[in-house]
Amino acid sequence: MVESKVMIKCDNKLIQSIYNDGLNLRYASKEQRDNIYIVINAVNQNGMALEFASSKLCDMSAMVIQAVQQNGRALNYASHNVKNLLGPVLLAVRQNGLALEFVPTAMIKLHPRIVCDAVKQNGLALKFISHITMGMYTNFMYEAVKQNGLALEYISHNLMRMHLQLVIIALKQNYESIKFIPASIFEGIIRCSESISSESYIPSRIGTPS
Repeated sequence: MVESKVMIKCDNKLIQSIYNDGLNLRYASKEQRDNIYIVINAVNQNGMALEFASSKLCDMSAMVIQAVQQNGRALNYASHNVKNLLGPVLLAVRQNGLALEFVPTAMIKLHPRIVCDAVKQNGLALKFISHITMGMYTNFMYEAVKQNGLALEYISHNLMRMHLQLVIIALKQNYESIKFIPASIFEGIIRCSESISSESYIPSRIGTPS
């Protein structure tokens, strides 16, 4: 009886620690990791606690939704089945665009809006998209550099040449993106900027890249 009371006390202490820090779910027993009430409190506190949930709960869309609403990158720990559901995936990339890394290619092809939502939230999510896909959906590139000019790093030189205004927008958003522009493209950017209205996209301190 004494041993039983000690175990209950220890369990209560652990459960309280999980509620305070969801990642403490890693110290939980197999049964506790499969307990919907314990796990949902854990992922509500820290979505990445989904890593330590049972496979059964990681296959539950409602649980994954709770996790990705707290941290989109918790999508990494969702089951394959849930990663192929549009609802949880959209919630994940809208919370953290970098969650695009964990979205199956088939889902991206089927639902291009996933990419659009991801790069609107974090332009650097563009790094998870192929140049072929960028070429097919050029709006992805524009949305990405509007959110973060440094996303220019993930755009091929060929696509830059075809979309000089895209490069100008990136420079306007973050001048540091100049380091991703090859000298062979820079002259075209200057000419392109001259053809834009008096409210130029080019920052006043632009000069020839070193």
